[in-house]
Amino acid sequence: MITAYDNALAELILDRMAEGEALDKICSTPQFPPRRIVRRWLATVPEFYAKFMQARDLQAESLQDQMISIEQDLILGKIDPKAANAALNSMQFRIQRLCPKRWGNKVEHAMHISSDPDDYDDAQLRATAARAIAGRSSDPVGGPTGRSH
Repeated sequence: MITAYDNALAELILDRMAEGEALDKICSTPQFPPRRIVRRWLATVPEFYAKFMQARDLQAESLQDQMISIEQDLILGKIDPKAANAALNSMQFRIQRLCPKRWGNKVEHAMHISSDPDDYDDAQLRATAARAIAGRSSDPVGGPTGRSH
């Protein structure tokens, strides 16, 4: 069984990943190390880790290409819409898991803070003054929307 890091073998693994193949499938191929050995390489060989992360990005790109093919086949009536939907949803989930910073769901937070006292009701102004006297933040509670915490 392969245990020592092998650069040539690592490159083969990364190439297959970049083409969209799952690490589990690659590692189940004869002459390839088991997944736990690849995980050990990731933890102990920094240059392999860096290349692995690049391969994951390319893997996500490959999955996107596959999604386009499925969409085209769907439009041409070559595949069942329910099957296409299941495949596309699964692939989208995998892409988000592979590269969450780039392809994950984005969460936006909006906050409005006004320096105009007329934007706040009396309760908010009293709370702000009390916090300022107590030495805490002078930001109004809840902002001008009237929501309080």
